[in-house]
Amino acid sequence: MIKVKSKNETANSTNTVLCDVLFDNLVKNLRKNGYKVTVTLEDKYRFARVKGKWITAGFCEPNNGESYSYIDGKICFDNVKCFDKWSKCPYSFPIPKTDKQFEYVLSKMEYLALPEGYKLSNEYDLKCEDKYPKNIA
Repeated sequence: MIKVKSKNETANSTNTVLCDVLFDNLVKNLRKNGYKVTVTLEDKYRFARVKGKWITAGFCEPNNGESYSYIDGKICFDNVKCFDKWSKCPYSFPIPKTDKQFEYVLSKMEYLALPEGYKLSNEYDLKCEDKYPKNIA
């Protein structure tokens, strides 16, 4: 989805296209890995809800604070049995830009689906993360 920009917004058009590509790639890659992804158009941004494999997740296009900060340009997720609201999810990473970042997100999703991941999240004993490790970034 390429948005037509005014002359004043031309400098931001490259970022808009890049964000669209990253959003679309994340949708595609999650689906390829067996997750159900439903995309809706909110007032000023696209929102994706992810379900499957004992995970509830969500992410939005970057939208300058129009959505919850936990999902504004980020993917946020938890075990489906533990999910209450976005602010309580143990993981909230920027939308992946590289294969390594996507693999890291996928590994955290897979961990949360395990009995150990569920137990730690349910007891709020899981170390929360919102940044990629330096060797992944």
